[in-house]
Amino acid sequence: MSNVFMTSDLHLGHTNMAGWRNFDSIEAHDQHWIDHWKDTVKKDDVVYLLGDMGSGGTKSTDHSLEIMASLPGRKRLIYGNHDPVHPIYYKDQHKWFDKFNKVYEFHTPYTFKKIGGRRVLLIHFPIWQDHTEIPRHGTHRMANWTDLRIHGHTHSDVVELSDVEFSVCPEAHNLNLVPLSTIEKWAASKG
Repeated sequence: MSNVFMTSDLHLGHTNMAGWRNFDSIEAHDQHWIDHWKDTVKKDDVVYLLGDMGSGGTKSTDHSLEIMASLPGRKRLIYGNHDPVHPIYYKDQHKWFDKFNKVYEFHTPYTFKKIGGRRVLLIHFPIWQDHTEIPRHGTHRMANWTDLRIHGHTHSDVVELSDVEFSVCPEAHNLNLVPLSTIEKWAASKG
């Protein structure tokens, strides 16, 4: 039986993020993710990356996609504000579809469209919170039409922004992938 994991905001190849996460170099930061992923994910497991694989530039994107191609599992991307896979980048979209099994702007997985009886939405952005003083990207923050919103983007150690929002940001999970069972336990605690 396959397992399901989630994470967001890996920011592979991102100098500032490597330093912010207390790594001595980009290489050490990226190697952490490579090692952790390979130690955690098996070939048939599914991993949802809820946005911001890299830092957005061409060099970072190519570097990040190369790393993703080397990692096990069936990878699904819900793209974020640092992922140039949006349809406006149509000339480069093939790079993403070669490395990820599926690419979405947002998604309600058929295999677990409900967790603890609550409808699920996987998306990069939380409803309003941000890691900056003023929340950005307002036009990409969908209204919460589901009962449970699993997201990234915040770069905060806060897991629960509200009783309907669960963050899979690395900072909230000690720089680890989040098993679906962790989210299921959280949802069950909310009744």
